Amino acid sequence: MASITFKNVKKIYPGGVVAVDDFSMEIMDGEFVVLVGPSGCGKSTTLRMIAGLEEISDGELYLDDRLINNVAPKDRDIAMVFQNYALFPHMTVYNNIAYGLKLRKIPKKIIKEKVEEVAKILDLSDLLQRKPRALSGGQRQRVALGRAIVRDPAVFLLDEPLSNLDAKLRTQMRSEITKLHISLGTTFVYVTHDQTEAMTMGERLVVMKDGFIQQVDSPQNLYDFPCNLFVAGFIGSPQMNTFDATLLYRDGSLWISFDGGELMLPNSRFASDTIDRYIGKDIIVGIRPESLYLESEKNSISYPGVIEAKVELSELMGAGVYLYVSSGSTQLIATLPVNAAARPGSDVRLAIDCEKLYLFDKESEERIS
Repeated sequence: MASITFKNVKKIYPGGVVAVDDFSMEIMDGEFVVLVGPSGCGKSTTLRMIAGLEEISDGELYLDDRLINNVAPKDRDIAMVFQNYALFPHMTVYNNIAYGLKLRKIPKKIIKEKVEEVAKILDLSDLLQRKPRALSGGQRQRVALGRAIVRDPAVFLLDEPLSNLDAKLRTQMRSEITKLHISLGTTFVYVTHDQTEAMTMGERLVVMKDGFIQQVDSPQNLYDFPCNLFVAGFIGSPQMNTFDATLLYRDGSLWISFDGGELMLPNSRFASDTIDRYIGKDIIVGIRPESLYLESEKNSISYPGVIEAKVELSELMGAGVYLYVSSGSTQLIATLPVNAAARPGSDVRLAIDCEKLYLFDKESEERIS
């Protein structure tokens, strides 16, 4: 096991394209860290720099206390699981898992013991003589994991390993990888663009955009305390509702005025010198879909505000309903119980939990705290 430390790491490709910029953080020994963000944000490049598959343009990268900028990939004690599994099609499952050990001239008896042990962990014991073409996607993924595990590396790197699987299998493999991390206790660094994967698997998440770290925190803290508009919109499904508003001060309280209505903000949460500087200015307001209710449920909210809205669309999701509504020019999504379904075109009164509102600076998009 090992810790990983980034100090102002940068990756610049030919032509001056900056893929990763000023990346600084420490991944603790035995931690499960997920790099998450949209395509092109630099997360896979960061993973490949850890593996030694991409050269570091600037900064320092340490494995424990060892500087590894110029250490060859084979000497880093790191195992990587790729998106496309990268299995040898002409080899059996046994030989695919054993391949790395054979290259290191490990005795055959020890190889056999290690492969059988890993196969048992991953439920592959009955498949060792099959070739990849005779396996399902989930089985191939487990073989790729087995090839990494058998080496007993200090760090596991996983680059979008579930993206080729169907939804049911992705859910199953998420739990299997999480259980695997718990049983092995090894450092895992996992890359995905799927925020559901990130939220359910990672102990800490690194949210990236345009090569920069936006926020590093636990899944719950990222959800509850996003540092900016990008993180607020990226974490959560459906994503946070956002709309333009003006912050006002009236009758001893703060209000937001927007095209759709006005809401009074609870002073217990929002009264501060920082927020006072925005009085009279345009801001961006955010509210998560699960913080919207029908007016009949407003008594369950600590600090409700009510707006009138027109239903544009209702999507049944089994356990609940996504209600798409408009209030003036403001578009909102509400996550409601199944019995709260409303027909498109009908009018509803929505209660908003004003304790759960988020305010963002319109120019910097940073959260106003």
